[in-house]
Amino acid sequence: MAKGDIQPSVLLLIPAYNEEQRIGPVLRDYAEYFRENYTGEFRAAVVLNGCRDNTLGVGEKIAEEFP
Repeated sequence: MAKGDIQPSVLLLIPAYNEEQRIGPVLRDYAEYFRENYTGEFRAAVVLNGCRDNTLGVGEKIAEEFP
């Protein structure tokens, strides 16, 4: 894209089932990459699928780190 062009908004949907151990690093990597390399709006949403672990809690913590 040429300098000054408006970039489209991006919404990344990430399905998750009991991903407490992996979701934190994945979300951090995406957030850091898009902050450094993308000037448009970026959002990630974790779609929980009946998780029985703390996937939700980890996702909420990352959301606080990367508002």
